[in-house]
Amino acid sequence: GFLRAVAEALGVDDAEAALNRIGQEAAIVLTLDSFDAMAPIEAWFRQKFLPMLPAQGVVMMAGRLAPSTDWTADPALGSIFHATPLRNLSPDESRALLRDRRVPEHQHDAVLEFTHGHPLALVLVADVISHAGADLQFTPECAPNVVRELLARLIATVPSSRHRRALEACAQVRVTTEALLGAALDDSDP
Repeated sequence: GFLRAVAEALGVDDAEAALNRIGQEAAIVLTLDSFDAMAPIEAWFRQKFLPMLPAQGVVMMAGRLAPSTDWTADPALGSIFHATPLRNLSPDESRALLRDRRVPEHQHDAVLEFTHGHPLALVLVADVISHAGADLQFTPECAPNVVRELLARLIATVPSSRHRRALEACAQVRVTTEALLGAALDDSDP
């Protein structure tokens, strides 16, 4: 499936044609978003696919989870592999993003209080404000679609059914403890 996607991106007919095309390139840039979804083929990708790329290539992978230690321990990758964790934006960076999105300055504090610098949340709130007009004073209650979108993205990336059950249990109460969560889930290691 991955090679078919590469073939489609390169505009060739099949996986073999994609590999041939890659082998003929002097340099290549490959960007992969949601790399977490490639977990089942991660070892193959690192050990078999990457060595087929030109030496002048650059591969950028983005995902929600940190790369496995196999990436840094792989002697073939040595000093050419760099993991860069991304964090929420600082207040100054958040304000700059809001200014770029033409969010009125008087809205910034309320937006930062709600988003805590989360880039997607900032962009979604800026979109809400731009559609509502300058008269809207932002509150989380006036943006249920933002909360719904963020929640959907959080739930879509739950790593296991155990995590999903824990989230479902936590959603039912305002405060819980590890012991209560363990009892609710009938799990000795919540």
